[in-house]
Amino acid sequence: MVEMGLCNIMSIPKNIQNTYKTNLLVGSGNPMDPFTSITGCPLGGLILQPRKSAYLPTTLGSTIKIYVGTQHDVSSLALWVANNNYSYFSDELPDQNFQITITLPYDEITNVDNLVNERVQWEITPNIVHRDLFDAGIFIPYPTSALLNTTRRYTVPGWARVTIKEALKYGNFGQLNFNNGPGGGSLTAAQQIQVAPLKIISQQLFYLLKTGVTSVQASTIHLKRVAVYSINDLNAYDANPYYSQVLSPVAFQQTNINPIISRQDLIRLFSPDPVTTQQLLPSYAIPKAISAAPFNDPTDLFALAGYLVHVPIRTFLSPTKVQITQLFEWDEWYDACYTRFSPISNFPLLYPSPYPDNYAGVF
Repeated sequence: MVEMGLCNIMSIPKNIQNTYKTNLLVGSGNPMDPFTSITGCPLGGLILQPRKSAYLPTTLGSTIKIYVGTQHDVSSLALWVANNNYSYFSDELPDQNFQITITLPYDEITNVDNLVNERVQWEITPNIVHRDLFDAGIFIPYPTSALLNTTRRYTVPGWARVTIKEALKYGNFGQLNFNNGPGGGSLTAAQQIQVAPLKIISQQLFYLLKTGVTSVQASTIHLKRVAVYSINDLNAYDANPYYSQVLSPVAFQQTNINPIISRQDLIRLFSPDPVTTQQLLPSYAIPKAISAAPFNDPTDLFALAGYLVHVPIRTFLSPTKVQITQLFEWDEWYDACYTRFSPISNFPLLYPSPYPDNYAGVF
């Protein structure tokens, strides 16, 4: 009698637990299932098994939901799931039951996708470019440097480049001729003295070009920003009209040229992590031509060391997850050929003149 009583007592909680679980998790009558609040979701008499969710920094959250029921109910739910761009697979179980396993591209249990901070990662890739020899210039020591180990980059005016190229036409017999100035007329004795500082650099450029050196390799970097966010997260930085962070749509239509931004503005607008920030190359300006006296070049021309902002790439990782890939390319860009978004004060001038210090023009 005692043993029978104990057996009955132990069996009662098991039956109550099964009944409670079944009643709680039946289809549209389950208050814990968010699907019940979605209009048109055909849950019928399906039984929802305990859910499982996961989270990864690169793809954010996901949820696995398993329903068990009749073939009719499983088929109805499968069609609804497919029309909502969710993935699933189904199984046939014993006793004419069927099971459907649905993978949701968000965390249904914690709703963390719409609450977590936007995930951003940065990559820096070095690159090599080839700069025209005249544009790259010649590195020579400062005339005033006592140790002769401090160098600056110099080039020659446009008219001097023409002189060098004219001499190249004659091959081994070519010689530099600085008797004529920019206007084509002969230089006076005083102007010959003024031009003298250019002859050393011009001679170096001439010999380099004569031996086949037409360009110089230079190091640049490609900076990539990758962000992942939920389309339902309206507070995400990238959920707003993205390109207007740098260039408004109207300005973009007018210029159709990607903007150049400084290192300072890149940090201010896009907030890279501390390690990436330390590895960013600096912004600066180098004059290439000066219209003011005494040089009197045709125009002022500057090369700005900054970051070319590429149009962002928008990719859907899932129906609810978006990945934004943004590229920034650091190089020396001619100010006249690009839209400079950042103020010129963000590009400190490295050299007051692209020419040797003791060259004072020829006019």
